[in-house]
Order: sequence, then structure tokens, then C-alpha cells
Amino acid sequence: MKISRKNVGILGLHVIRAGLVINIGWNGVAKFTAEEATAIEPLVRRSPLMSWLLDAAPLRTVSSAIGVVELGVTALLAAGTTSQRANDLAVLGAAGMFVGTSSFLVTSIDYDLGPMPPDPFILKDIVLLGAALALAVGTPAFEKEGAPIATGAIEA
Repeated sequence: MKISRKNVGILGLHVIRAGLVINIGWNGVAKFTAEEATAIEPLVRRSPLMSWLLDAAPLRTVSSAIGVVELGVTALLAAGTTSQRANDLAVLGAAGMFVGTSSFLVTSIDYDLGPMPPDPFILKDIVLLGAALALAVGTPAFEKEGAPIATGAIEA
């Protein structure tokens, strides 16, 4: 059996999608718990992009709303294996989420402690942003006979 770069690339896209579904879905479900709401409160409070949410609603409601968004993106990612529209919406949703949470890199660091690295919990969002963007090329289900894989949101 010969292993081609194309097949490895396709497998990589499937692994990326599965990883995003598990990661975002798991975190989305957790947002409905009091523990997770308490854990994200300092991040949300310090974020210029998200702090207004705590003025508009109680912490548990904000956390649950974030969970609903995450679970929606998870569903779109799962549906994106067979639907180009779902794939494109999932890419936009996930990328938007990870751009937003990557802003915590600036707002969550306690600079009084000196040159400490950011929390790995936040650093991972840079990698997850790249993973979400990698899915913009589409999925093998959308490939037409003899056409390149890039039939998704971004054309080759």
C-alpha cells in the first residue's frame, strides 16, 4: 500500500475536525457548570471584547451562552463532513471564537509576576485557530472527480 501526501493530508483534516469537535464540544458542555463559570469569570471580566457580557447578564447566564455558541460550532463542525455550508459556517464560528479567546493572551497575564509565560489553557487557542482555518479548504466529501480538495470557503 502506497501512502500519498494527498491521503495523509486528508487524514490530517479528519483528525483536525475530530479534535476540534471533541475539544470545543467538551468545553461547551462544561460551560453549563458552576465550576467552569467561576473559572472563566476573570478571563471574561478582563477582556475588552467580552467584559460587557457581565454587565448584561449574570455570570452563569454568560457562561451558558458561551456554551451554547460552542455547542453550535461543534454541531456545525460535525455536519461539515457532509455539508459545505456547515463546514464554512463552522470555520467562521470556530475562528471567531479562537480569535476572541486569543485576546486573553494580552488581558489575562499578571505582569506583576514578571516574565511568566501565559497559561497553556490560553496558548492552545492559537493552535486551535490554525486547525479551524485548515478546515477552510473543505473536506474530501466535497471533492469532485479529478478536482483539487480546495472546494471549500477558500479556492486554490
